[in-house]
Amino acid sequence: MPFIGEVLVKDLTINQARDKVEKSLSVYLNNISVIVRYVSNKVTILGEVANPGQHSFYDEKISVFQAISLPEELLIMVI
Repeated sequence: MPFIGEVLVKDLTINQARDKVEKSLSVYLNNISVIVRYVSNKVTILGEVANPGQHSFYDEKISVFQAISLPEELLIMVI
């Protein structure tokens, strides 16, 4: 960031990261609002799914059920 340089946000929640960046910028700017988003969370889905492999999601966390629905279609095998 041009004003404040790098801000380490590893292991922080989205809200904690936002607060840390806002605090750093508040030295230079008044009444600021910062939006922080995850841009590249990935999960690998393997097995009997229509689209196996790595899939991105943009939430802070997802459940197992949400993760297995990322490939969109489950293949149902009848034996």
